[in-house]
Amino acid sequence: MIQAPPIKATGTPLLPKVTFINIGQVPIYMIGGLPQKLVRFDLVFDAGKWAEHQRGTAYFAAKLLKEGTTLRSADEIALWLDHNGASIHTDADSDHIALTAWCLARHTGELASLLAEIVGQASFPEEEIALKKKVRLQKLKVDEQKVEFLATKDLMRTIFGKTHPYGYRMEATDMEAIDKATVLVHYHRHIQTAPFRVFLSGHVDDSTISILEAAWARNLGDGERKTANQHIADTFMPGSRHRVLEGAQQTALRIGRPLVTRSHPDYHGMKVLNTILGGYFGSRLMRNIREEKGYTYGIYSVAHSYLHEGVFYVSTEVGNAYAEATLQEIRFEMGRLQAEPIGTEELDLVRNYLLGNMMGSLDGPLKAMDVYRNLIISGRDKTDFDSYIETVKTITPAELQLLAVRYLTFDDMAVITVGP
Repeated sequence: MIQAPPIKATGTPLLPKVTFINIGQVPIYMIGGLPQKLVRFDLVFDAGKWAEHQRGTAYFAAKLLKEGTTLRSADEIALWLDHNGASIHTDADSDHIALTAWCLARHTGELASLLAEIVGQASFPEEEIALKKKVRLQKLKVDEQKVEFLATKDLMRTIFGKTHPYGYRMEATDMEAIDKATVLVHYHRHIQTAPFRVFLSGHVDDSTISILEAAWARNLGDGERKTANQHIADTFMPGSRHRVLEGAQQTALRIGRPLVTRSHPDYHGMKVLNTILGGYFGSRLMRNIREEKGYTYGIYSVAHSYLHEGVFYVSTEVGNAYAEATLQEIRFEMGRLQAEPIGTEELDLVRNYLLGNMMGSLDGPLKAMDVYRNLIISGRDKTDFDSYIETVKTITPAELQLLAVRYLTFDDMAVITVGP
């Protein structure tokens, strides 16, 4: 019988050096060293759903940012990007709006000027708003026939509440209420006159700073940081809830609960515990429910921290006949983590998986900046990164068992099912 090679310890991931400067009121974090002559900008605003005065304004402000300025139309912007091999992508999540742009190094100054124009002079044309609303409404109609979409929507609403920024998903009525005036309010408050952060990576060095200083001579990001909205999650009520979707070929399962945020001492340990339960392909849920039972093609668990709240959940879609059996197996695996210490071999495997993943995520300035950016916009720093690595390397089976008792009691979860 062929023996598997012994598990070898993985090295310690290290964050690369980050250069920090201010241009005017804009903090800029920079990681260079990419041999290819590519530059990436990430502009991050505290302008996500948490900051909204009206549902949907963060999403539409983000999607419409590059669709025209007072100086250029959407077509003119698209033509410049295409001609110069550049790109701009915008996205909104629960806490932030991010504007990500790429260009060849020789176009850094021109792209920086265009980004300043977009941040300071976006025009939000009525026809573009109407088009984005139409596309989003059509997508919603399709999504509302998917068990996985409805199950996640119901779970987040159950955990946080239907009016909480982390709990709601846009409805058709929210989209229909969007107009130029409502989008402009969000843009003016949280983008045009608000502080933001820039993360610059790729083929960058000290000369890049001079280019940016020339391109951003005007006072970008010189507004006052707005007092964050206050949102209180509803009192969480565990229990089972089923939504009927006639004709569904599968049943979606979501099992979850509120969790601590990144600032809590338990959070890093929960990331390790979550990996063991359902956070990678060799997890206990995958081995049991996919490989041994064959109930699903995939199952996973998530331990995630938003800026203000945390969440844990298990997610899968199964054949309708296997829904109840799958729930029992999830209960069994959570209970086993509470009742039995994790074996040394399994824990060493997970340690090396997590450390190896982190080393891969730091491979090169572009990936390393992703890690660093996520730390900064979450209100954390290198100390938090080092603490996570230390937790992965040193956490004990007894400590993981205690976390399982504290956070993985099945009856303390909301159990959401969507199917026939």
